[in-house]
Amino acid sequence: MTMLKVEPVAASRSEQAALTRRTRLVGNAPDYPGRVVMAREQWRLLKPSKWLKTLRGKLADSCSGLERCMYCEDSRADEIEHRRPKKLYPDDAFSWANWLYACGECNGVHVKGDRFAVIIQNRCVEVSRSDGGPVAPPQAGLDALLDLRGEDPMDFIWLNLESGYFTPDCDDRQSERYLRAEWTITHLCLNSRSRLIRARRNAYVMFSTLLRDYVEQRSAVTDAQVAQRKRMEISRVLKEASHRTVWEEMKRQRAMHQELQTLFAAAPETLDW
Repeated sequence: MTMLKVEPVAASRSEQAALTRRTRLVGNAPDYPGRVVMAREQWRLLKPSKWLKTLRGKLADSCSGLERCMYCEDSRADEIEHRRPKKLYPDDAFSWANWLYACGECNGVHVKGDRFAVIIQNRCVEVSRSDGGPVAPPQAGLDALLDLRGEDPMDFIWLNLESGYFTPDCDDRQSERYLRAEWTITHLCLNSRSRLIRARRNAYVMFSTLLRDYVEQRSAVTDAQVAQRKRMEISRVLKEASHRTVWEEMKRQRAMHQELQTLFAAAPETLDW
């Protein structure tokens, strides 16, 4: 992550009906193993359709930047990702609230894949199931992976702007808040992929330079129309850039960085960008 909170457009009545029909098919299976098989088969048989294409478009529009992955914010998102894996939670396979848009790397077996964990009595318990293992419902507990559709990752995770590393925004290592943040960071390999760390550091340099240049030009430009075009141009660049979380953290942490505090104070409108 991070990841920013995702607020996609709601599914239309017809789109929700299509999802509900498939959810009912899964639920009609006689037992949990049957529901797992049915969810897998229904997903495999899912053919390109107008409603599915529209839902993909809604997910893409909800990504930060230019359709950046909702997890890493670096690569282009092109796969529907089930936050709660359908292999473990078949009843959520066609739940619109369980769908995210991710890149192939983040959605693949070497990053998120079908691994999942829950918090039980202040412990993070992995409930993943290996291929060929007993097909039984996972242990009940609080989802360890943050829910980007219902929670703001910035309430749990802190980005060190200079280092590019994420840390839990909590000191109590036994708390649910810390455990969930730590699992999310580790599980999604946000600090173990050096490319992402470098990209976040580079984004900090780029965003700082844009902000600095904007403040300098802001005081120099006297033509109102030129100034407005410049505001729109910089605002668009920031909104379409990868690693939008870096910009959000710059705004949040401005009081801790003298230059940022001075720049944002000089151009308060940028806090709304």
